[in-house]
Amino acid sequence: MPKNRITTGILQPREETGKLLTPDNLAGEVFNMRITEEGTLRSLEGPAPWLPATGGQGSLIYPSPQEEMHGIYHHAFDNRDMLLLHSGAAVYAFEGWKKRWGGGVPGKDELLKDDTSALLQTRIPNFKGVCAPTQFEGVPNGVVIVPQEGRAYFFDGEAVGALGYSNAPSAPVGNGPAAYNHTTANMFADQFSRVPFGFGRVGTVSPYGGQTSGGTAVGMRLKGSYMCATRWIDRWGNMSPMSATSAEILMPSKFSRGTDWFDPSVTDQDQHMDWTPSHILWESIEVDESPDSHTVGRILYRTKDTKNSGEAGLFELPANAGSGALYYATMPDNISSMFPDNTSDEQLLTTPIQTIGVPEFRYCKLAFGVLFIADKQMVRWSRPGLWGTFDENSWLVPDASGAEITGFANTPSGLVVFTELSTFLINQNRDGTGYTHQTLSSSAGCVAPSSIQVSADGTAIWLGREGFYGLKAGGQPELLSADIQTKTRYINSARAIQATSVLDPKSGEYRCWVPFQGSRTNNRCFIFDGGSWRESQVINEVKAACVVKDHRAYVLVAGTATGATRVGTTSDIATTTGVYLLDHEVFSFTPAQRESKVRTTWIGSADATRKSPKRVTIWLRECHSSSLTVTLYRDWRKKAVQTDTSTVKLYSTEDVPPFWGSTSLDGNASWKKRRPYWTKVDIAVPSCEVFSVELSMNSNIAWEFVGLEVEEVIHSSSHRIPR
Repeated sequence: MPKNRITTGILQPREETGKLLTPDNLAGEVFNMRITEEGTLRSLEGPAPWLPATGGQGSLIYPSPQEEMHGIYHHAFDNRDMLLLHSGAAVYAFEGWKKRWGGGVPGKDELLKDDTSALLQTRIPNFKGVCAPTQFEGVPNGVVIVPQEGRAYFFDGEAVGALGYSNAPSAPVGNGPAAYNHTTANMFADQFSRVPFGFGRVGTVSPYGGQTSGGTAVGMRLKGSYMCATRWIDRWGNMSPMSATSAEILMPSKFSRGTDWFDPSVTDQDQHMDWTPSHILWESIEVDESPDSHTVGRILYRTKDTKNSGEAGLFELPANAGSGALYYATMPDNISSMFPDNTSDEQLLTTPIQTIGVPEFRYCKLAFGVLFIADKQMVRWSRPGLWGTFDENSWLVPDASGAEITGFANTPSGLVVFTELSTFLINQNRDGTGYTHQTLSSSAGCVAPSSIQVSADGTAIWLGREGFYGLKAGGQPELLSADIQTKTRYINSARAIQATSVLDPKSGEYRCWVPFQGSRTNNRCFIFDGGSWRESQVINEVKAACVVKDHRAYVLVAGTATGATRVGTTSDIATTTGVYLLDHEVFSFTPAQRESKVRTTWIGSADATRKSPKRVTIWLRECHSSSLTVTLYRDWRKKAVQTDTSTVKLYSTEDVPPFWGSTSLDGNASWKKRRPYWTKVDIAVPSCEVFSVELSMNSNIAWEFVGLEVEEVIHSSSHRIPR
């Protein structure tokens, strides 16, 4: 080695940082590169269409015209997996066996749409404003679908409907026995001989020893009063709010005319004391005609005799025999409007649950066996297993300042609740009857609900105002992106709410797509592997993302890829909107040209000695018959001082390997494992204090970087960098 020449040693930059004074082994930028299993950096592959379009019968049919994507989610039902997509003004289910997006039901093209062709004809918002992606939350028996406008829906894999009820039925109308003829307006008789329902059981019976026109009465039915209310119940067991109570039904008094209950001479069936109770006919029990509900029954509630029982509250009328939701229904149908009530006060035991109508909400999370929803500043939770039933008093306000909730994270420490500025933790009370909350941070909030992910070790990661935060179990929120603050400050804060993320189950990486440098769409992805950050941009516009919850563990994004080409076409596809599979490639789809690069940090910033770089030795792995661009920067300047576009080949020129697509399979070719190799580039940079080396390629051809070594000349008269 010539005099005064030294080498940096092998540098393997993997972790990106934006700081000036850093160790040489860090990277100034890692863009569109991933860490392989061998610890190298390889340019990103793909993307590929979720199902490659081949034309004709095999084409993947997306909504036409291509609508804006709002959300995507994969769920594993008991009998099958299903991929759901909110695109335009409809929600679709992917029918893999048909290679199309449909409704999962023969003859039904969509799950939700304002059209008779849909499984459920209802209006779905096709919002164009700034908002979060459509939220999906998997629960044991289905998926909760939450568009960012309007109400939420529930899909169990077969049927789809509104999540719970937003309103209550109207009050029923009662008819009881009249004062003298003992018959209702609908000929509902007060006497055993005239009704098919057996002995009457409604009424308060009391002994009586006085004289009547018929003789000596041994008892009587006291004058009484009754009221009734009702609520709906759907196929999933959700209950509506209870109706208002009916008008008061007055039951007149009635004497028995027998001399003794055991007197065998008494033959008139309405003379015994136990035959004085009556029946009530409840009418106008409202049928639920809402098109987006799945009402299967009604529950009736009645008071006991308010004049004689000493109680004024409602009690549930006993349920009919049935299974599932019908087990809880007094009337197991949504057809009839009348109910003959022959229930004694002694049979009324269960008091009703006071519930509210399901409010419109934007965010939800399953935790502790219930569904938590964000009703603006308020957190509400459902009844266990009834995701659309919310008790009247089941709520809390975590932020006393009244800030709106922006998301949830279910962690081993409890349910984390976010506002834009604060973070709270919710846990169950010790007696299990409710929930308590505590403040974790008043400065580390969340601005994007779909940026929230929880890693395998229980660490929650999310996007806040200052960058990306992390929360370990039992800890406090901490800023994870401090080293790349020079990049995260360019996230468009006005549209940060639309950021979306996944946690890659294969690599364990956190990937979050954000609007970057003034973009109106999510055009940049920040990748965190638990210790270091990288960036990527393989999809121009990412609207939503999800992970396939089966053995494949695919990462899918819904969005637009600009500049891609298909096999058999001669022109670029100006705008290709659809669902894409990341990290995979197919022959029928060629992604657009994109830049991938690795740039070192400012080498020499730690010692501040004056130097002149002379040679760069680059350690690569054989990939393609192409070349890398080597660019050199000096003294913290953005302008390059040297660029080499042809010297660095992506293969060893001394032993050229066979390449896919260009090697004839005539028996002479021998396929080999991709080999690592060294290549050298001479550089000539005048004396400088710091310098940076960048390796890049503007192509969709893969290349793999292992490390590099810089040979430099140290000058005796160095300049010191003020610190």
